[in-house]
Amino acid sequence: MAFLRQTAKSASKAVYQTANEIKRRMSDVATLDMSPKARKYVGYWLLACSAGVYVAVGAGGLTRLQESAMKMTDRHPFRWLPPFGQKAWEEEFENYKKFDEYMLLTPEDRGELTLEMFKFKWSLVYCHRMGGRSLFFLFMGPCIYFWKKGYFNSVLKKRMLFAGLLMAAQIPIGWWMLNSGLHRELMANKEKPGVSQYRMATHLVVPFMMYGVFLYSGLSMFLKPQDHSNVAKIGQLRFLGKGLIAMLLVGSGMGCFLTALDAAEPEYARKWLPDDLFVMVPKWKNIFENPVTVQFIHRYLGYISFAVINATYFIGRRMHLHPRAMTALKGMMALGYAQLVLGVSTLYFRDPAILAWLHQNFSIILFTFLIWLVHEIRRLPK
Repeated sequence: MAFLRQTAKSASKAVYQTANEIKRRMSDVATLDMSPKARKYVGYWLLACSAGVYVAVGAGGLTRLQESAMKMTDRHPFRWLPPFGQKAWEEEFENYKKFDEYMLLTPEDRGELTLEMFKFKWSLVYCHRMGGRSLFFLFMGPCIYFWKKGYFNSVLKKRMLFAGLLMAAQIPIGWWMLNSGLHRELMANKEKPGVSQYRMATHLVVPFMMYGVFLYSGLSMFLKPQDHSNVAKIGQLRFLGKGLIAMLLVGSGMGCFLTALDAAEPEYARKWLPDDLFVMVPKWKNIFENPVTVQFIHRYLGYISFAVINATYFIGRRMHLHPRAMTALKGMMALGYAQLVLGVSTLYFRDPAILAWLHQNFSIILFTFLIWLVHEIRRLPK
């Protein structure tokens, strides 16, 4: 009898351990040890934060394309209200005229910049800045509350610390970028108003990273993990998905260099194939400061990314993927074609603001589908 009891005890223990192992494999490290209530509240909050980042990036792109970024020169961190009354607006306008950004405008541009136009452009910057501050509070308030309530496990705590550092850094990065457009010695093109291409790219890539952290973690709260470990060549698809994310981040950064250097022309130095890719010394400066080289890199990186998107789709469609992963794969493919059309159209029509803005926004949507795909086919804990 003792032997039978011991055997039954060992068997039940083995079953219990096996069940826990299955449960662990079919869970996500970000949601492990989290209650359904915690997952629900945290999930909605994370997705709201990702939506906030999307809106902020879109507003920032519109601000940049309307050449409004340097119209608001006040650096007061706690200013929330815009000027009220004609006199206040006139004082704001006169203060702006003291900076190099205004002094470098052509006489024609100065004539077009009336007080009413200044109000419009200033208001764009104001909305972008207030949106960024609101996003900071949307993140910080619930984050502190959920942390104290014990809703975060160790993995999510690390992710939120990383996101918090990125968000805290984005505020001084924004001023750092703006400062380069107000003073001639810091401008990308010292003969024309504009911000440093290095600082603009930093100011865009940081929110892309925040968006990825919020979206990936938010998806983990709602989508039940699917085990793709038995799918043939799934590692290849994971590699391609992560590679595309890296390529998109680099391409978006190069897009900022393109804009800051005013290099968005359909021809390279009036030729379709560039002759002066590496005319600057040292050679590495051409990658970041030569408009011809920047245009060449951005364009062909787009072509290569499009080819890799197609390869990823045709490899993935032959696999036995979960329906959600297949939907993400198809969405990635559709957005890849949309981005190609928008990119070519932006060049062909000489960089119209609306097409350039859509091109930037669609890159975020493509990024969304890539994050979703990588999330669906991720390696589950063993």
